[in-house]
Amino acid sequence: MSHWPTQTAVDIKETSVEVPVQVNGKFRGTVKVPVGAEQDAIVKEALVAEGIQKYLEGKKYRLIYVKGKICNFVLI
Repeated sequence: MSHWPTQTAVDIKETSVEVPVQVNGKFRGTVKVPVGAEQDAIVKEALVAEGIQKYLEGKKYRLIYVKGKICNFVLI
């Protein structure tokens, strides 16, 4: 007689998350950051991402960020 396998005590947790990035409300790409990353880390990643950088280069913007959900750059 054999037994069903049991779950071990190891928790399965995500180590990174993809945050969508918008410029003026239009989706421009995603950035992959560690779970719980601060706003500064996400902005830094977004500013070097190729698909997003061309929209923000040399322009002023305001940032709307919902932690772990979305990052929106609003051009001024």
